[in-house]
This record gives sequence, structure tokens and C-alpha cells, in this order.
Amino acid sequence: MNPYAQIPVDKIRPNPQQPRTVFDEQEIRELAASIRENGLQNPILVEDAHDG
Repeated sequence: MNPYAQIPVDKIRPNPQQPRTVFDEQEIRELAASIRENGLQNPILVEDAHDG
């Protein structure tokens, strides 16, 4: 398994059990700016849904 695989964004679905459902647009912009400036501090994790 390649820990650095590239996955098309349109193949990623949100976790239906994700407790966060409301996202503040300003906070998202600040997060994006921080990622551009500092990079990611933790990897983004995804799981295979086993449904293709």
C-alpha cells in the first residue's frame, strides 16, 4: 500500500458519522491560508469505502 497515493477529490466522500456539519467560511479561508503558508502538520487520512 502506497502511503502517498494520489486520490481524485471527486472520489472522496465525507464520513456520514462526522460530528461537524457546519463550517464557518472565514475559518475555512484562514485554514487555507495557514496551509499555504505552513503546509500540513498532519496527514489527511482516507479509508477505502469498498464500493468502487
